[in-house]
Amino acid sequence: MNLLNCAPIIEFEIVPLSIIEGLTDEKVIQNQPPKNPAPASGELPDIVSGDHFLEINYPPRRELIEGLLHQGTKLLLAGASKAGKTWLLLAMAIAVATGEHWLGLATRQSRVLFINLEILPDFFQHRCWMVKEKMGLNSLGSLTVWNLRGYEADIAVMVDHILARIQKDGGYDMVVIDPVYKCYGGRDENNAGDMANFLSHLERIAANTGAAVVFSTHHSKGNQAGRNVLDRTSGSGVFARDADTYLSVTEHEKDQHFSVESVVRNGPPVPAFVLRKAFPLFVRDDTIDPSKLKRSNRRAAPASQTSAPLGRKPKFTDEELLNLLPAAGLTYGEWEKAAKDALACSETTFKEKRRALIGNKAVALEKYRYTRLAGLDSGATPMTET
Repeated sequence: MNLLNCAPIIEFEIVPLSIIEGLTDEKVIQNQPPKNPAPASGELPDIVSGDHFLEINYPPRRELIEGLLHQGTKLLLAGASKAGKTWLLLAMAIAVATGEHWLGLATRQSRVLFINLEILPDFFQHRCWMVKEKMGLNSLGSLTVWNLRGYEADIAVMVDHILARIQKDGGYDMVVIDPVYKCYGGRDENNAGDMANFLSHLERIAANTGAAVVFSTHHSKGNQAGRNVLDRTSGSGVFARDADTYLSVTEHEKDQHFSVESVVRNGPPVPAFVLRKAFPLFVRDDTIDPSKLKRSNRRAAPASQTSAPLGRKPKFTDEELLNLLPAAGLTYGEWEKAAKDALACSETTFKEKRRALIGNKAVALEKYRYTRLAGLDSGATPMTET
């Protein structure tokens, strides 16, 4: 299937609102950002001395969202399934396309391409109308939509078509791909190597076009309150750590409220804040404490039962997890996959028990490989799926 001819790109013009196919040659983005030096034909950038590096005059990157997003960088939005991530991304795209604030943060009006891989065009059109009306806009500004539901394919196949289409249209400042799991192909989201390969294709879009690339993923199952913000995403931890900006939208203890926490690579920390769902938008509420995350409703066990772990019956012990480590050790991804395949160990349980084994000095991490230091006694605590 030729994706270049599969579906028209739809641009929302300035008032009056009209829907057209294609773009004219005059709609070329101004003030293009510096493009990252993407290797071509196997070539890599030159090695330079430190002093020469300091003399290089890199043009400044345009900031698209205050404190969060610059052109040529990547932003990952993570949240619970059906929490409203697509609504948040759509509101973000429209805010940047019109220069309106998003979640209380200033934006710079820029050209935005929203690649819709999941929602049928008529329903997505309805969403655009709803957000436009709720934001009180007369136009969706420079928002452009590419509806590709039914045309999605492996990202390795799609990326060249996306790059060609972006070049044909004169470039964009921001590209939103929703949802990216539609482009996984045969990749396993729990496999670090598979996800690193997948993310390299998204990097190609940013590097070759100078556009910011925005995408989303799900949180893992279970209570998120006790987890590090970067460990809440489903699948491999590579996903969260690759992005230049990571936004986690986690359920707040107050109903219909969410805490937004961020990890920003290229700027100062952005304080956490709370959103209130006001369908179809989310409204920022700085009067609520964002640290009050929703916790599990599971009741504590009576004192007489504290010796038995809550949840499912024990399936394996710490010793069995340690036995998966050969003498040469395993990388994080290799050990996690081995635990999943051999012991049906969940991602959450593996992360928790790995930390515990390191804390107990049962394993060591050296040069990205985990090696066993010592065995456990016969009274080892059984590991359970929680």
